[in-house]
Amino acid sequence: MDTLMDINSWLFLPQIWLIIAIAFLLLEMMDTSMIFFLPLSLAAAMISFLHIELMMRLGSDYLLADSWYGIGSQWMLLGVAFSFGLVYAKKWLRVRQTARHGQNDGSDDINDY
Repeated sequence: MDTLMDINSWLFLPQIWLIIAIAFLLLEMMDTSMIFFLPLSLAAAMISFLHIELMMRLGSDYLLADSWYGIGSQWMLLGVAFSFGLVYAKKWLRVRQTARHGQNDGSDDINDY
């Protein structure tokens, strides 16, 4: 029970979430797939930002979860949302880039897909 209380106290510190965000960002720099580590890093930074803003503006963080599994669920939901957002942005940029350069510019190069 004492370990569970330690987890709860650590997970509600915004500095811990910034450390988690930096750690996942460093892992993303090694992986560069933009599908797993970057969304989790952005979600951790968002949770840290929410903790700081809610504490400064409202004086309490009653909008956030009150247990370790609640804040973990918020982190994972934000991670999934950022993952879908990054995939959509990547597809949108690819469509925009092919529209700007032209899909078929008259060249019969075998490497043009």
